[in-house]
Amino acid sequence: MAVEPITVRFATAVDEAFGFVHPVRIGIPFAAGSLRDPEQIAVEVSGDQLSHVQTRVLHRWPDGSVKWCLLRWLQPPLATKDADVARIVSRDPNAAPVPVSSVLANGKSAWKVAAGKSGDAALRWSTGHGVIGVRSRLLSADGGEFWGQGNALEPCEMGPVVSRNVTEWVHRDSSGASLPLETKVSIEHFEQISAAIFRVTIRNPQPATHPGGNWDLGNGGSIFLKDWTIEFSLPEMFANASVTAACEPGVSPSAGESLKLFQASSGGENWLSRNHVDKDRQVRLPFRGYRVEVNGRSRERSDRRTIEGLRATPQVLVAGEQATFGLAMRRFWENFPKAIEVTNRQVRLSLFPADSDYVHEIQGGEQKTHEFAVYFGDPTDQPPLGWYQHPVVLQPNAEYFAQTGAIPYLTERRGDPNEAYQALVDSAIEGDDSFYQKREKIDEYGWRHFGDIYGDHEAVYHDGPTPLISHYNNQYDCTGGFAVQFLRSGDYRWFDQMIASADHVWDIDTYHTQADKSLYSGGLFWHTYHYADADTANHRSYPRNLSQSRLMAGGKDLKELGTTGERLAKNYAIGGGPSASHNYSTGWMWAYFLTGQDDYRQAALNAADYVIHIEDGRGTKFRWLSSADTGYASESSVGYHGPGRASGNSLHALLTGFELTGDTKYMTAAEKLIRRVAHPTENIDSLDLGNAELRWFYTMFLQALTRYIDTKREYGQQDFEHAYAIATLNHFAQWMSENERPTLDQADRLQYPTETWVAQDMRKWHVLQYAAWLNGGDPDRAKRFQEKADFFFDYVCQTLHRMPTRTLCRPVVLMMQFGWQREWFRRNPRPPANLPKRLFAQFPPRESFTPQRTIAIRRAKLLLVASAIGFTALSVGGLVLLLNR
Repeated sequence: MAVEPITVRFATAVDEAFGFVHPVRIGIPFAAGSLRDPEQIAVEVSGDQLSHVQTRVLHRWPDGSVKWCLLRWLQPPLATKDADVARIVSRDPNAAPVPVSSVLANGKSAWKVAAGKSGDAALRWSTGHGVIGVRSRLLSADGGEFWGQGNALEPCEMGPVVSRNVTEWVHRDSSGASLPLETKVSIEHFEQISAAIFRVTIRNPQPATHPGGNWDLGNGGSIFLKDWTIEFSLPEMFANASVTAACEPGVSPSAGESLKLFQASSGGENWLSRNHVDKDRQVRLPFRGYRVEVNGRSRERSDRRTIEGLRATPQVLVAGEQATFGLAMRRFWENFPKAIEVTNRQVRLSLFPADSDYVHEIQGGEQKTHEFAVYFGDPTDQPPLGWYQHPVVLQPNAEYFAQTGAIPYLTERRGDPNEAYQALVDSAIEGDDSFYQKREKIDEYGWRHFGDIYGDHEAVYHDGPTPLISHYNNQYDCTGGFAVQFLRSGDYRWFDQMIASADHVWDIDTYHTQADKSLYSGGLFWHTYHYADADTANHRSYPRNLSQSRLMAGGKDLKELGTTGERLAKNYAIGGGPSASHNYSTGWMWAYFLTGQDDYRQAALNAADYVIHIEDGRGTKFRWLSSADTGYASESSVGYHGPGRASGNSLHALLTGFELTGDTKYMTAAEKLIRRVAHPTENIDSLDLGNAELRWFYTMFLQALTRYIDTKREYGQQDFEHAYAIATLNHFAQWMSENERPTLDQADRLQYPTETWVAQDMRKWHVLQYAAWLNGGDPDRAKRFQEKADFFFDYVCQTLHRMPTRTLCRPVVLMMQFGWQREWFRRNPRPPANLPKRLFAQFPPRESFTPQRTIAIRRAKLLLVASAIGFTALSVGGLVLLLNR
């Protein structure tokens, strides 16, 4: 079966990227039935097929054909970024492929593990030029020295373009004792260009202590490091090598016999932001930007000099007699502190550098992934890692993406007539208040912060001398919003934000432990608590200053704010932790399909598995009294298991798990959840959905229900459960068409009548629009739903445009996520032909649900009563015996 040619172009707009051979990776969707065997695919450049293309199927359609495929090839240099990069076509077995070896380095190379005694190399890189040893050293806060020892390399992907292997390092001291840290190493090796990309993840799997539900720096479970360095030992030929460091574009490289580069802070205007407090509430950054200390020697004297700058994007080269070694790290300054040192045939990359002169705290359940690239090959006139510093991101025509149907409801951004809506969305990447600008306001940089978004909507009551620090932590799945906007437009800025967000949310916002209570282990932390400063809680929601009544709002203590202070105080809790209500995961799936990065697949599946394990009553302290389901996956507020954000997010996560694996356990859990939460004959009035302050989130579940309906239809499962979901959606949509109105129409019933309520009303559009489309066979009903849907879409766009706060973080994320589907519905007004021919006339009564805790407490009371009766009976009997003696 022939593949229709697919043209791909540059999404990146970096002129410096066009002089290098680029390892390219791109996830491509295919229409159902169009591709069975990925080996049918070839890549053309300038009309000629390349000799090497590596493919990996990421996802298949229900019929077994390829839905998403990762393609990798080595892209020859191009003269201009305006040219088509390549065309993906059907392989021609008679074509003479064009090799790219003429622009590639020669020589075989391989990675090997050397798990020797402490201090030995954990890895060895063997080439025709010799052997480089790789070691990992941890220095604990108390001075203990621990060296990494590696397990055998495990091959994960092998092909003509790249091979990927993973291993794990255990860090031990000279006595054999180890630190309770897990270190995973992934190596992508590009033999033809003598380079490799490392992804190194260090994880603290210990649970954090969270007294009173507070999650501050300095709590128990943290591990404190003075230094973590990856060290490369070079062969003898580098004994008299020259060292060059290109630190910034447009700045002359630093050169000498040895050098040291230290990025101490972000280099931004707000580099001393309170965002960087440590456990003692101190900001200990030594200076702004970076410094390079260069040592050289002339004939007459030693030459030492110091060079200073703001934001380093370094490539360090060590030129030996017959070979060059290169090191580069992407997002170097953004993930400060970082250091690179070259001396005496040693190249050291410090990921948590001792130069910082403070300890680096890895909290319980926290991890951090660092990525960097190395080169070991022939001398070259061009920087050998230029392709890594200026990565090429490719994007097929968005119209093609939409035509495949792999992304439901997608249309190309170009030509979309909803200009008012697009302007609201674009404020994320353009203008004076874009997400890039928001980073600068609180200096959202550093290894723990970079990739998050400043939650400036939480600072509306703050007028202190410095910005209130608030972290967004992926609320409403901004990762997914970035992904879909990139898919629509091909604009690299959306891709850039997606990757940064996906990495941060997996590393920092996810609780990487299974040793805490079941509700917390593996979950995602909430955003910073409303209208509060993150303080020492950082990205873990609940700082101890809440319970100590040290909150500030509007620059004043709460008690000084009168009625406003009372409202704020009521809204504050003393603590909490991860829960199903903040389990956003679909964006990771899109990031995985676009990049093939397995970390994102793991993250999405972790979120799906989290839903299943928090429901398992066998993992709680009540298991001795009941093994019933806990209800944690559906409890959006205390005792409420109706439509809500917990049930909505849980349903989304389970559907993502099913899509990625095809495992029916996820679908079974999803259907059980739906039956618990809603019913086609629900007494909706009893749910009090008109009380926005209490039940605004019911639309989140209905939105997830539309995805469930689509997924069942895609897999041909038009069964009772499918009909149940359609009938339930119609029931609620009917109520919405008759009763819903803009939330701000009842502003007096809201604690904080802000722009967020307007943006949330776009969810109402989404549910009603889908229901109108689904009911296309019933013109009267569809017309009612469509009119109400159009009303809400226009209302949201027009009202937000009049609000000066429309560019705050939360409303923009909501616009990124909802509304982009409108043009598709306009072009496709008729429902799918394969909907069920009829719905069931009757459905069984709604299943009653009692959570495990309620059952256990009831049984405990009965046991206490029984014990008391038994004790009384024994006491009376004993007294009778005593009297009868």
